Amino acid sequence: MNIKILKKYGLYLSWLIALVSTLGSIFFSDVLNYVPCNLCWYQRIFMFPLSILLGIAAYKNEKSIISYVRPLLLIGMVVAFYQFISEVFPSVALEVFCGEGKECVEGKVVVLGFISLAFLGFMSFLSIFCFLDLVLDFFFLKQVGRFFLILFFKLRHILHKYITLKN
Repeated sequence: MNIKILKKYGLYLSWLIALVSTLGSIFFSDVLNYVPCNLCWYQRIFMFPLSILLGIAAYKNEKSIISYVRPLLLIGMVVAFYQFISEVFPSVALEVFCGEGKECVEGKVVVLGFISLAFLGFMSFLSIFCFLDLVLDFFFLKQVGRFFLILFFKLRHILHKYITLKN
C-alpha cells in the first residue's frame, strides 16, 4: 500500500482501530459475558476516549490532537504490554491486578483461535500510535532516533577518552 495513502488517511485508520477496539471490548464483556480483569479496565480507560477524540479529529482533519492523545496511547500500551507479559510469564503477574475476571490474564480468551486479548490490545495501541506518527511524518520516531544517535556518539566519545587516558 502506498505510504502517501496511509499518511492521508492515518487519522481515519487510527479512529477506526480505536472504535473497533472499543466496540470489541464492550462486545466481549456485555454480550459474551467475560468479566474484565483490572488490567482490561485500565486499558479501557485509555482506549475509550480515543474513539471519541480521534473520531472528532478525523472528521475535522485536525492533526494537532495527536500530541494530546499520545500519552493515552503510551500509557495504554504499557498496560497492555504488561498484561501480555503476565500472560506469557505468569510469575510476573501481580495479584493486585487480577480482579474477578482472570480469563484474560490467564490467556483463556482468544480471538481467531490464537490471538489473546492482551496481545490484541497491545497491537491496537501500537498500530494507532504508528498511524498517528505516520501522519506527522514519523516525528516521534525521528526524535527517538535522534536521541539514541546522540547518546551513541556521546558514549563513543566518552569511551574513546577513557581508552586514550588509560593508554
